[in-house]
Formats: sequence, C-alpha cells, structure tokens
Amino acid sequence: MDAGSITPPNSRNSPCPCGSGLRYKSCHGALAEGQGAAPAGLSAPRVSSYRAPAREWPDVSEVEQDRLGAIMERALSHQLAARSEEAARDYRTVLEHAPDTHDALHMLGVIELGRDKLDEAERLIRRATTLRDPYPAIVRNLKLVEEARLVHRRESPELLCERALPIFADLALVAAGKGARGADMHRLRARGSRDIHLIGRVHAPMHDDGWLFRRLSSMLDASLWATDAEGVGDIDGRPWRGLDATIGAYPRTGTHIVVGVDTENLAWLDHVESARVIVFCGGVAPSVSLDQLRHIARDGARPLELVFFSSAHAARFGAGHRVVTPPVEITTTGRAPSAPAPPARGVWRVEERARFRIGMVGQCCHAVLDDDAGEALQSLRQCADELAIYDPGRLRFVFGDVRNVKFVPRTQGGVQSFLSGLDALVLRPRIWYYEGGMHEFFAARALGLPVLCPKASHWAEYIEDRVDGLCYASHSQLLQLLGDLRTAPGWAAELGSAARTRALTTLDPGRLGREYAELVRGDSFAGMPGGQLARVHIA
Repeated sequence: MDAGSITPPNSRNSPCPCGSGLRYKSCHGALAEGQGAAPAGLSAPRVSSYRAPAREWPDVSEVEQDRLGAIMERALSHQLAARSEEAARDYRTVLEHAPDTHDALHMLGVIELGRDKLDEAERLIRRATTLRDPYPAIVRNLKLVEEARLVHRRESPELLCERALPIFADLALVAAGKGARGADMHRLRARGSRDIHLIGRVHAPMHDDGWLFRRLSSMLDASLWATDAEGVGDIDGRPWRGLDATIGAYPRTGTHIVVGVDTENLAWLDHVESARVIVFCGGVAPSVSLDQLRHIARDGARPLELVFFSSAHAARFGAGHRVVTPPVEITTTGRAPSAPAPPARGVWRVEERARFRIGMVGQCCHAVLDDDAGEALQSLRQCADELAIYDPGRLRFVFGDVRNVKFVPRTQGGVQSFLSGLDALVLRPRIWYYEGGMHEFFAARALGLPVLCPKASHWAEYIEDRVDGLCYASHSQLLQLLGDLRTAPGWAAELGSAARTRALTTLDPGRLGREYAELVRGDSFAGMPGGQLARVHIA
C-alpha cells in the first residue's frame, strides 16, 4: 500500500479511504498521527494511537499493544521518508510478536516489491488479504506484483543473452596471436593495416557513440565513414563519406575502428577484408550486442578486438579485452572547492552550509529513470536546498512544479554549465548496459565536485572511496553521505580537490594520446601535438 497516498476524510470517524472498513482514526489516521490518550487500566499515558483490530491482536496486552503501535507508527514514518530498510526492520519486529498484523504484512510486502523480491512481496500481501476483505489499495498492489513478473519474463531473453556474452566472445572473437586465425590476422596487419578507417555516427553528437566518433576523429589521422548518413559532409573541417554498399562506398582494407555496435548499416561488411577490426562497445542491450558483433565477426571468421571504458564493463564480455580511459576533454580552469582546507586532514568542523545543491542526470541518452523511482527521488530532493536534473525527460512528471527542483535541458549550456553551480553530483543506479553518465562523471571530477557513485557502477573503479569520491551500496547510505557532505563542507572540498587532481592526471591529453596510439599500434599520431586532443568540447 502506498501509505502516502491516503487522503484523510473530513471527519476522523468517517470510514478510512484505504477501504479497510475501519474508521479513519482507528486505521491510517492512527498510523499518521501517532498520538492518543491512555485507556482505562493503563497507569502511564499512551505513547501510540495505532491499534490493530482485536482479531489480529487477540492475545496482546494493552501495554504490548501500545509498544507495537509505536513501532508501527515509526515504521510508517520511515517508509514515508524512503528509509525502506528501517521501515522493513520495524514491520518485521511487529510480525515477530503479532504475526497476524494486516498492515505490517501489507506494507512490508510493498517494501519487498520495491526491492524486486517478488515472491516475498506476493506471499506477504496475499497473507494480508486473508486477514481482511480485499480493498482497492491492496488489490492494486497485488496487480503491481503480477505486472512486475511480466516485466521479468520479458527481460528474461536479455538475461540469457547477458550470460551468453562471454561464451560468444571466447568462441567467436579471436584475439591476436591465438592459433591459425591469429597468424592470419598478423598477415592481414602486414597488408595495409596503417590505413585507418573510423566508422560511426556523424549526426548524434548527444549520444555517447556519436560523441566518441567526433572525439576520435579529432585524435586520429583516419578516413571518416558515416553509418547514419548518405553522401558526403564534414565534421570540424574533416570530410566524411556515408557508407553505401550498393555504390561501393565503403573501406576495403586497413584497420577498421567501429564506434558502437548499435547500427543497422552493416551490409558493407560482407565486402571487405580488413587487417584489423577494433570495436568500441557502448551501452546497448546484450541481445543487440550479440547480434551485431556476430555479424561484424562473420560468425567468427573475422577476428575482433573489443574495447571498453571500464574493467567492469569488459568483464561482462569475458576476459582478455582492452580497457582504455574515456577520451573526455577536461577544463584546466573552472570551479575550485569553495570551502577552505582545514588545518588537519580528516578533522572537520560540523556546520550547515548556507546553500547545498546537488545534481543528477535524468536520461543519459539511453534510458530515463523509471517513474517508480519517484519516492527515492523525493528523498533526494529533501536532502538539498536545490536538486538540479540534467536532461530530465519524464522525471518532470515525477516532481511536477516543485520549488527546489531545477530541470536543465541537455542543450542548455552543456555539461560544464550544469555542473558549475553544484556542490555534489549523484549518479543513480542503472542497469549496466544502459548506465551512461560518462561525460557528467569525469567533467564533475575535473571541476572539483564530489561524486557519489553506486558501488556496482562501471565508473566506481575510477574512484578511491572516501579519498576522491564516495561509493554507496544502498539508497539509505546515499542519503547519509549527502547529509555528511552538507554538514562537513571541508570534507567535501577535500574530496573534490582530490578528484580534480586525479582527473587532471587520468585525462591528461598527452597521456590519452599515448594510450590511444598504443591501442591503434600505428603512426597515425605521429607529429600530432597533445594539445590537439582537447579541441572538441563536451556538450
């Protein structure tokens, strides 16, 4: 049951809107208010007003009812504040002493539904329906469990494909120097491998693949081929040509660098004999990766070299793949940590900031946050004086017209402008193949912002926890860390300063140039000054 959705009636003696059949003051009114007078026989004043019907608490003393009622009220407060772990603990405490407490069963079932523990959620909610006649709220929550099961069934093909990724990589993607095919690849490299062809999207600058294509085009002395356009054109003065197998417009030999696998223009691949094929694997569903990589590899006849931006992402495809630093451009000037450094490291004065602003990303060009994350997002809003959401998408409907939530379009000033007014950036948990957030993550660190990152994120490996950023394992831990940052600005400044120092080292243009030159293993970088790597701005 969504406890926060109960609208009080005009009179506390009216039937409760949840449909339980009880008066409001004896049902959710009791839970919400938490006040009551002492009944006859109690020497001390009541500490709670919640009471379950007598049939649910038949053998519970008045004193014990008062204690359990207080726990129920506290559990509801936790639940309304999105502290689901604390609420679940309290509901279970009540059920240990009074296992037939309908409201505890129902609300704990809702929490388990939010955790995606569907079997436990269904068991609890159905148990609750045996104690009282069904009413609209509980019927709706049972329907939500059923709908979640359908979603899981629809996702099961992706789960199977995810398990198949490392098997496919081991069987079909042959690494250099492995057996006879490895020898063939060495011979192919000897024949024209220095001709480099960069293949990708030219009309998707906001998409990770489109951005990466433009970035690599500024770094590599390569021919540019467009998978999403016909004819010819240019990017920052560099000419490109659209791929078209029907007129013979495609690269035939040399090194082919494919930026992303999410493209429908693959017919030309059947006509080429490339010396090498390097594929930058971006964020696409496992089923798409399997299908597209199978086509590019000609079912194993053509060896591929897969490239990733994190070890965590690469591990999804098995072992032995190349991991490189994202070629993100950083600024050498920008926001400096606003709080002065304290005299002793790790010792902070607790003080309230004049204004605390946090930011997050809505869509990451891949997928918007689910609408059912609204409760958690509301708790984030309550942690700050302002919550700024970059590229919000449907999240506008989660918050509506809330005074301290600011929506920033992706095209309005770019990432740098969005981040410059923040005190911290929060990366929200996402399914691994739609994670995104690369530009915002690295740009925030380069600007000296503390970044709070899920421990399961691809980008967590770039953070030394509590030294140059913060990693969290649960939503409650995230809220606690935000509270700590708000009340210890000196600590936040030190985290941001360490993040900026590490970003300046990791994303140094000269270092990136050497790393990508080694990846390509050619002389395409020869004579190119390191500063030329920083021409393209993040947008």
